[in-house]
Amino acid sequence: MLFSGTLALGRTFERERYGETIRALLLAPAPRPALYVGKLLGILCLLGLTEVLLVPLIALLFNAPLLGRLGLLLPLLAFGTVGFAAVGTLFAAMLMRARTRDVMLPILLYPITIPVIIAGVRGTSALLASPPDEPTTIMWLAILLCFDVVFVTLSLWTFEPLMTE
Repeated sequence: MLFSGTLALGRTFERERYGETIRALLLAPAPRPALYVGKLLGILCLLGLTEVLLVPLIALLFNAPLLGRLGLLLPLLAFGTVGFAAVGTLFAAMLMRARTRDVMLPILLYPITIPVIIAGVRGTSALLASPPDEPTTIMWLAILLCFDVVFVTLSLWTFEPLMTE
């Protein structure tokens, strides 16, 4: 998921960069965070489709009982995806004008999203334990939710000043 998300984030602002349409979008009478939210929703849809394809394949190939525990697996996937995409969309916008954006995006993105990655992996491993450890999974879900609130709030606050400079 991280690989496909990083590839998608690298192309998020590609059209705006080549067509110089980012200036037109910034001059539009819409609030600037709306541009961020639109890009974020696009990345979330793409990553959601990827998860719909990959999770059943992983469950099949590794003989993992993922599909029987969808009640906790779906929020883990959703919260992890939102946290990763929120930070990634902000960094993709920040690196839109940089020449080395394809190299710099993973270098900046992964250290910031390590808490989201760790929480998602630990929550999933607790869910896949021989007797499923649901209290631990719920704890990691709560941590993921806190990260999502912080990352989305900070991204919305910093997107407008980032785009004006």
